[in-house]
Amino acid sequence: MEKRPDVCVVEGSVGEQLEVVASAIAGHDALLSGLGNHTWLRGGRTITVMAAATANLVTAMEAQNVNRIVIPLAWGAGASRSATSMPIRLITRGLMRHDFTDLDAAEQNLITADLDWTIAYFGSLTNGAGTGHWTVNETLKRPLPLRVSRADVADVLVSAVEHDRYRRQRVVLSRAQ
Repeated sequence: MEKRPDVCVVEGSVGEQLEVVASAIAGHDALLSGLGNHTWLRGGRTITVMAAATANLVTAMEAQNVNRIVIPLAWGAGASRSATSMPIRLITRGLMRHDFTDLDAAEQNLITADLDWTIAYFGSLTNGAGTGHWTVNETLKRPLPLRVSRADVADVLVSAVEHDRYRRQRVVLSRAQ
């Protein structure tokens, strides 16, 4: 990563090193997470980090008196599952159950904590450039179009923190049509 004076890089394992997480969070007003699981579809095996990571984030945030967290989760995880189609539910409970069980636990870690959380569900991520044209739906319904760039997801997450929006809410992100 290119060195920048306004960015402090802290190395460690967010799911395994609570002390490192707590020291990285100290003195900040909010936490914006870009964490996610590397799904088995990409690497041939599941590596789940979200449940352990969010547990440590919540503990560290409470210890450091940081109350705001914004985090993206895949469409079909947690509360969004009830709004998905039957094929997506079968995938999240069958082929990708390890990933989605971990994401479900991550959501539970957040919503049961005494924090101002925002969970932003997204559909299929692309590596394309951000468009700056996205929508945030405050009701749980399928993101349309399903594909959204990682840059646009990041833009929404930053906007939620900067403009103090969607506190203790689940929202659905999609690219504007």
